Order: sequence, then structure tokens, then C-alpha cells
Amino acid sequence: MTKLMFCAECGDTVAPSHRDLDARWCRCKRHAVWWRDGRQGLISVHDRLMPERNGGDGGKAWIIGIHNGILLHGGTIADSHAPKLSKEGTKYLDGNCRTRAEDVEQILAETPDSYQFKTARSLIVRISPGYSSDSKWEAVVPPELPPSTDCGKCGADCREPLTMFCKHSYCPLRGTR
Repeated sequence: MTKLMFCAECGDTVAPSHRDLDARWCRCKRHAVWWRDGRQGLISVHDRLMPERNGGDGGKAWIIGIHNGILLHGGTIADSHAPKLSKEGTKYLDGNCRTRAEDVEQILAETPDSYQFKTARSLIVRISPGYSSDSKWEAVVPPELPPSTDCGKCGADCREPLTMFCKHSYCPLRGTR
């Protein structure tokens, strides 16, 4: 699942950093989001105005979950060259292929029963932090981390500290610089 935080106060949508415990704030600075453990998909949200918040009480921040099936297999927001689940993707006058209802049903059928997508019967869900076992409100924001020196793609410590350009003349995951 891909997770984002939506702040209803300022309307900002914020993706957590690729680094664990690296908080990112919305535009109005009321809410912060970060991965407690990105590999396990454990996400945390902080409300600056109500730091004691807990449980699935909503507040002004929401976790938006996007099923990876729609990102990997196409959909109404995907480009026309994305691989489709069905052999007969519907072609519209604008040239885009749309995922058919049968494709959505197939993605949901292959989704574990414990996922919110299954009970909502949707490929996109909005939940309050703390409503699911992999999200929670946090009273304290992690201390600010020093700037990352890896490129975020190859996992290596490859950026020059002053310029932040990749040291590699070739990074296998990024191509040539």
C-alpha cells in the first residue's frame, strides 16, 4: 500500500520521507507524518495543536491509502501504456485505457482480508491515524535528522555533503547523471 497524509486544515497531501523517523510537515505546520518502520508500512502522524490525540478519532489529518494494484496495473489515472489486467482494456476516445470493474474486483479478490481495501471494497481508502494497526498518532515528533547523503534510489552514501550531487558517475538505479 502507498500511504500519504492529508491535512484537512490546509488541504496539503504529504508523503512520508523515504527515511524512517524523518518527519515531514504539511504547509500549515499543524501535522507531521513519518515512517516508524517504512519496510513494515508503519506510519505515524503528529497534531501540533492536539499532541495528546490517540485512537482513530479523525481530527484534521487523515491517512490516504492507495492500493498498489492500481499503481502497478493501471486505472483511470494511469497512462495508456501501463500494463492492464484484462486483455480487453476499454479504449476511450481520448486514447486512455481505463481499468474495468472486473479488474478492480480481481485486485480486491487477491487482497488479504485484513486490509482496509477489502472491507471498503475500494482501491483508495481514507482512515484516521490509529484506526488501523499500522498507523497511529504520536505525541512527540522525532528529532530532525541530518540531511540525507544517499540519493534515495541506490541506497548508497553517494552524495557530496556540500553540493548534494551524486558522487557516482553512474548510479545503476538512476542512470548517468
